Amino acid sequence: MFRLYETAQSSAQSVGFVKALRAQFKHKSLLVWDSAVRHNSRVVRKYLDSTRGAIQMALLPVYART
Repeated sequence: MFRLYETAQSSAQSVGFVKALRAQFKHKSLLVWDSAVRHNSRVVRKYLDSTRGAIQMALLPVYART
């Protein structure tokens, strides 16, 4: 699943994306994201904590090649 945004993505949009993933896929999931601030913000971490482990996040190191 992916989404395209015309402007820079915000933390709130990241949470919206994760909520859509959770609605579509009912099993436990692991998100592998880059270390962008919007992916590792307090808002995103708080939402992921609220899923009680249903969705976990792994962040790629800042220096990882894309």
